[in-house]
Amino acid sequence: MSKKLPFLKTSGQRIVDEAGSQIILKGVNLGGWLMMEGYMLGGRNTPEHDFRNSFEKALGVDALEDFTRSFRDSFIREDDIRIIKSWGANCIRLPFNYRLIEPEGRPYGLNEEGLGYLDRAVQWCEKHGIYCILDLHAAPGAQNDAWHSDSYGKQELFSSEANKDRYLRLWFFLADRYRDVSAIAGYDVLNEPVVGILEENQVRDLYEKVTGEIRDTDKKHIIFLEGNLWAQRLEFLGKPKDGNTAYSIHCYAPLDFTHNFEVDTRYPGDVGQKDVRFHCKGLR
Repeated sequence: MSKKLPFLKTSGQRIVDEAGSQIILKGVNLGGWLMMEGYMLGGRNTPEHDFRNSFEKALGVDALEDFTRSFRDSFIREDDIRIIKSWGANCIRLPFNYRLIEPEGRPYGLNEEGLGYLDRAVQWCEKHGIYCILDLHAAPGAQNDAWHSDSYGKQELFSSEANKDRYLRLWFFLADRYRDVSAIAGYDVLNEPVVGILEENQVRDLYEKVTGEIRDTDKKHIIFLEGNLWAQRLEFLGKPKDGNTAYSIHCYAPLDFTHNFEVDTRYPGDVGQKDVRFHCKGLR
């Protein structure tokens, strides 16, 4: 068992540990595991719920449950965390679907088996001395209209009071459950929201509310906030009102490289006669 990791917090523009030493988080996003994403599995880009519904219709609920359990037990294992740590990484980002914790058709219910996978991943990180960021990749009602938020083709998180309430309750529950776990670097409370530019106040308002919910029970962990339009517009958020907050920016340029449209590209290297490193450095 490794030594317990220190809690992390923000200090100005840096992330530091309890001794005030700067910590630069570097690691791997474990996409496709606790939130199935077709393109990561070599399949079609379909919402997870659509895949699961089609599977159940074709083979039945028992076969679906057996497949889901087998998939989750094998896609990521404890040894993968050990290997990631051996690469020199100090962090994993763990995307999950709200349906992992809230049972289908039972708002405010608890899926004990699904939650167990989240617990297990956090415990592995504790054991191997690597930080974990919990990332809500699909929220109730969906935060954008894309398949990778498990959307039905609409963004209905911000327009529904019921969905917003479920979202806030979910984060209060998770923050209360993990508030004393130092291996969790923080909570990425919403992956890639997308609203109209004139509606960005809806994102800001929900972030203020979820921050309040988390801080009611957890004063320690960093809260990571993503901007509008796939985590690329941050100006509307202004200065964080909570002193332990970090903003998260997503970089996808050049798309031919990041989305593997141009096969067999490498980093560092050229894509479309442009140096991939130029695009990434341009956002610093």
